[in-house]
Amino acid sequence: MVADVAAGLKRQVVHVRDADRRSLWLDGGIVLVLIASSEIAIWSGAVEGGELERPRALASVLVVFLSLPLLWRRTAPVVTALLVVVALAALGDFPAFPAWVTFLIVFYSLGRYAADLRSPAAAFALLAATVVHDLLVQDPEPITDLVGPWIMLAGVWAIGRAVRAQGRQASRERERADRLAREREERARRAVAEERARMARELHDVVAHSVSLIAVQAQAVQRLLEGEERAAREGIDSIERVARQTAIEMRRLLGILESQGEGGARDPRPGIAGLATLVEQVRETGLEVHLRIEGDPVPLAAGLDLSAYRIVQEALTNVLKHARAARVEVVVRYAGEQLELEVEDDGQGVDQHQGDGHGLAGMRERAAVFSGELTAGPLPGRGFRVWARLPLEPSPT
Repeated sequence: MVADVAAGLKRQVVHVRDADRRSLWLDGGIVLVLIASSEIAIWSGAVEGGELERPRALASVLVVFLSLPLLWRRTAPVVTALLVVVALAALGDFPAFPAWVTFLIVFYSLGRYAADLRSPAAAFALLAATVVHDLLVQDPEPITDLVGPWIMLAGVWAIGRAVRAQGRQASRERERADRLAREREERARRAVAEERARMARELHDVVAHSVSLIAVQAQAVQRLLEGEERAAREGIDSIERVARQTAIEMRRLLGILESQGEGGARDPRPGIAGLATLVEQVRETGLEVHLRIEGDPVPLAAGLDLSAYRIVQEALTNVLKHARAARVEVVVRYAGEQLELEVEDDGQGVDQHQGDGHGLAGMRERAAVFSGELTAGPLPGRGFRVWARLPLEPSPT
């Protein structure tokens, strides 16, 4: 869990760094374009009034200080606005188009990147200074010609605020989606761990029974060998001791598993033979279920028999919970050296069995224990199919 959170944070840091680099390249390009257009206007004489108040060489240097602060407009928008205003005041006459574009970028940056309290205060102060400058300092112009630019500056700031609010909402949605994804992954891992513990408890019963049977048979053989060679009796005696010690260790293992899981009493071990009863129980819910056995049944190893039953049981449970189906077909197929299980319904199909993926994960785990495979997915049009293949293991009996 901690490792996943750390990995997620690392991905976010890398994403932020990449975004910062792209933003820096974009702002650098804007600055270069503004400086180049200003220099061309200065040296070609295309300035308001036709003449500069200062030597062109000095103006060409000062113009760099007008555009250069835009590199920090994202991280320090208020300071950027202050530096731009100072540079404009120092330049006096200036090419109108680059100055206007710079001013628009400053107002947008105040709306987009400035803090909630600073943004409106800085934008209002800058707009008020612009109005005073236009009315008192510049050559008199009809006020109707000035209102439009003022409204445009205020509108650009408002657009910046709207983009900021949208970005915050998108960021919250991304964080929520990441959190939900981490929670889903954690639930899936926990479900797989619980399923493995359940499988281990069930397989413990199988192994413990077999080991106990070995001990009993070894004891019986030892009685039959009374009077026979001493070495043979000692070998059988050793088998009995190892079998009994193994059974003790298996009981200890079960105690550990039960302390970590549900523990308590468990149902008698089911198998393929219990599918008919399972189908009858599902039919009682109103669902039409058909069970078909194909091929010649063969005795199955206890663990394989149990896992096959659990796979079909989980598939039918998913149908009841998610499919909204009317009919289910269950097929158990003995095909040579493998056992095939198929559960197919006529339900809604797409994603109907997915949920958090826990049921399918458990079924896949059970198939993998026996080197088998399991596939599950929607059928064309309507319905869902779970198919499993389990290599047959010979029964010890």
